[in-house]
Amino acid sequence: MAKSSLRIIFYTTELTGPQNACIGLGQTLQERGHDVYFFTTEESMPKYQKYGFKYLELKNVDEKDAEPESKDSVKEYIKLMIEYGFLADHTPLEKLRSLDRMNFFEDTFAGTSRKFDQQIKLYLQKESFDLIIIDCEIFPPSLLTTNRPWIYLFCSHPIGLFQSDKLPPFISDFGTKSDPKTWETFQKELEQIFYSKVRDGQRILFEESGIVPPKTNDRFIMFSPYLNLYQYPKELDYDDCIDIDPNRYVGVDAFCRFESNADGKTFEIPFRNRMKSGDKLVYLSLGSMGSGSVELMKRLVQVLAKTKHWYLVSKGKLHDEYELADNMWGDKYVPQTTILSMVDAAIIHGGNNGFTEAMYFGKPVLIMPMFYDQYHNGIRAVEKQVGLTLNPFRFEDNELIDSIDRLLFDDQFRLRTESIAKNIRQRCSKQKACEKIEKIVKEFDDDNN
Repeated sequence: MAKSSLRIIFYTTELTGPQNACIGLGQTLQERGHDVYFFTTEESMPKYQKYGFKYLELKNVDEKDAEPESKDSVKEYIKLMIEYGFLADHTPLEKLRSLDRMNFFEDTFAGTSRKFDQQIKLYLQKESFDLIIIDCEIFPPSLLTTNRPWIYLFCSHPIGLFQSDKLPPFISDFGTKSDPKTWETFQKELEQIFYSKVRDGQRILFEESGIVPPKTNDRFIMFSPYLNLYQYPKELDYDDCIDIDPNRYVGVDAFCRFESNADGKTFEIPFRNRMKSGDKLVYLSLGSMGSGSVELMKRLVQVLAKTKHWYLVSKGKLHDEYELADNMWGDKYVPQTTILSMVDAAIIHGGNNGFTEAMYFGKPVLIMPMFYDQYHNGIRAVEKQVGLTLNPFRFEDNELIDSIDRLLFDDQFRLRTESIAKNIRQRCSKQKACEKIEKIVKEFDDDNN
């Protein structure tokens, strides 16, 4: 007989994007009666506690002095983004090449997984879970030692998961209609600089742990033999370019977390009493990393102050280094999904969480991509007529203002995104993914009993 309540644990990085995607899926699993846990450091613990999740704490110990590190992970990642030139006016290819000159993969992925691997091993010897869900490019091998099914959650853009030669190379700025011959240099360097380093980093961690890795021909991350989840609205997905194997990949329109209201407070627009009938409200967020470009945030504030619209702003970790204009309100952290339900349009960096959440709420977007998968979402927004895109480092003032006005006053964008939002609600794809997860656990138990 299948268990009515499963014990499920997530492992992800200290980055906001993967954490929020896992929280979104975790909320739905929790609503279905499952016992949801997270492996987490002390720094990230409050985020999971806020949503009522349980946790197993991982000590952020420096091997040299065996004392817990005291650091702000987001600020550390912002420093790395600046160091690698990701928050500067470089092409996607130049940003890819910067990874070849630095110890990026050890600094961001492998080092952390190595640090936590033994702790996870000890936990899993004592604790029993029905399922493990992983969102991390290079993950601790001990997660696969429980003889339980595990699922890979890919919160980033699905091109990185599909790894198809029929699609533009991952983290590039090529569109689906561009000539594949123009992809060759990027594809070759992507394999040499990125994919091979991720594969090698994962293999080395398995060797160090004395664990035999599963056999795989994967070009990038290690796929789960049970299920690989990704998020992308069906109307924007890439089944117009490739055949997506439903036995290997399951798409969710958006993992979309919903803000906790445990304190009984609801978000109110601070300047609502100053707004007139017909005034437009816009959300501005460059994400936890992009907002680290303080000069860019200052310029956006300066230009948007010239418009007649109102803005709610996610200021980010460096919020105290710049001021907002009179037609704006913002804070270090803001309730993004709540705000997206209120606004008329959004200016975002194009990370996959923010983009899919905007589609969930039916809001047209102006995407200003800076690095990684953000370029894909900027291009796809234009290809599928749900938004526009601008280079955040090269736009003219009037280009930004005109783009915002187009999104706000051209009905094609509103009607298209509202239609997508309606379809997303009717499909209930996150619920169906949870049903698939429950079925996988049941079949595993049936086969092993």
